Amino acid sequence: MGNEKLKSLRVILIISLCFNMLFLSGYAAIFLTVRKLSTPKGRIAYVARHLKLTNTQKMDLWELSRTIREYRRENRIKEINELCAELSKNNPDYERINELMGRVVEARSKFLGFVSEQVQPFLKALTFEQRQIIVKKIEKLQKVIMAE
Repeated sequence: MGNEKLKSLRVILIISLCFNMLFLSGYAAIFLTVRKLSTPKGRIAYVARHLKLTNTQKMDLWELSRTIREYRRENRIKEINELCAELSKNNPDYERINELMGRVVEARSKFLGFVSEQVQPFLKALTFEQRQIIVKKIEKLQKVIMAE
């Protein structure tokens, strides 16, 4: 009887170790994916792989990404920095904060308009199949957002 308990304990231990290894490998894969997506290079590689972009399309995506980052850097940082500076004060001026938040929203709106203009040539260069992949990703994202 003691031998059977020892065998059962070993089986349970082996199963437990397998589950732990699966968990750790899944965690590592997710961690590495998130880490890769935190850089422009990683995000572009992800999009290129999923859309099966040609080399020309990849180069166009790189240029699009660079243009958008530059615009954001040049046009949105000032308002956000001013807002943070005002919020950091011991006695912030809430009217000023409201004005700055309005400017941040306005800058965001201009940014989205700029992105919309810039992305059009890239979207036009995609094949029907590539656009369908984008549609599926958007629909999946919408389901996640709606479930929250």
